[in-house]
Amino acid sequence: MPDRLQAKVQVDPINDGAPQRLAGKYSNPPNAFHGGLSGDDPYLFPDGTYIYCEWADIEPLTVRDKGAWKLADGLVVLTSDRDVTGDPGAERKYVAVRRRSHYHEILLVEIGRDLSYFEENAKDDPATQLLVVAKERAKTFRTLQPQLKQKLN
Repeated sequence: MPDRLQAKVQVDPINDGAPQRLAGKYSNPPNAFHGGLSGDDPYLFPDGTYIYCEWADIEPLTVRDKGAWKLADGLVVLTSDRDVTGDPGAERKYVAVRRRSHYHEILLVEIGRDLSYFEENAKDDPATQLLVVAKERAKTFRTLQPQLKQKLN
């Protein structure tokens, strides 16, 4: 999947090392686009669980999904808990990359709809379009974060 991104923008895949290295809070819109009116924040915890939240200017932070995550075949795979309403057992897959000019960042790009949207709209400014679809790691989690998990649940 990174090759589809690399065809349009200079990124490197992040699929080496321990999966827990990817743990953290991710955000869309990313930091570069301050002041968005809505967005989503997946939280990937070091214990292999996740909580997926959405927010908007007219809606508080709302948990939309939770479950388990893993790194498999170079993809970050989220699998919903069975008790999640909406689409229980749903699986979301993301490719983890970094822009070559931003060594310490981690971006997650969903390999279905978001990657297709990127390919269709990257044209003259693929670097900006990458940030439109990506979820940027805003905070790194080195420990479990039990208080944060309880607050979000």
